[in-house]
Amino acid sequence: MVRFFLALLCASSLSANQNLSNRLHNCEIEVDMLKNSISTQEQARESLQREVSQLLKATRETLNNNQKGSAQQQKSFSSTVEKLQQDLQTLKKHSNDLSASVNTLSKNIQEIKESERQNSRSIKDLEQALRAITLAMGGEKISDSYIVKSGDSLDKIARAHKTTIKQLMDLNKLKNSNIHPGQSLQIK
Repeated sequence: MVRFFLALLCASSLSANQNLSNRLHNCEIEVDMLKNSISTQEQARESLQREVSQLLKATRETLNNNQKGSAQQQKSFSSTVEKLQQDLQTLKKHSNDLSASVNTLSKNIQEIKESERQNSRSIKDLEQALRAITLAMGGEKISDSYIVKSGDSLDKIARAHKTTIKQLMDLNKLKNSNIHPGQSLQIK
């Protein structure tokens, strides 16, 4: 019965950790997309600034070469410059909004990572409590479990838990030494 609850708890915690990992991955993708959007807007703003400079230069040259109708040209020029300045302000606001969104997403990622760490600690505490209860009830000692992390190998896990690769493979009924992140391994 205790083994059943331990297995149920491990499966639930693996699902929660996978869910948190998926949310973290999605947030990181969204941050990358927002960074790309900010970069694109910055390029558009710079391009707009160059166009404004060129327009100013061309308009000044036109005004100097042609005195007739200069008042109308100046009015048109002022109107164009005003519109371009408004466009620049709008782009700047969007850029600031996107930066704020990136900051918020970065904070969310940190919170998710901290939640993931706390969940791992809670799982370990619950596993220890269940082992103690099982032993107190006269049951046999339950083997420890280990959740494979990115960069782990059977050799690395075996050395860390003072066992051998063969013992890990036998205990977990593995046909080869291939493991993947998120996989649960039993360790005596």
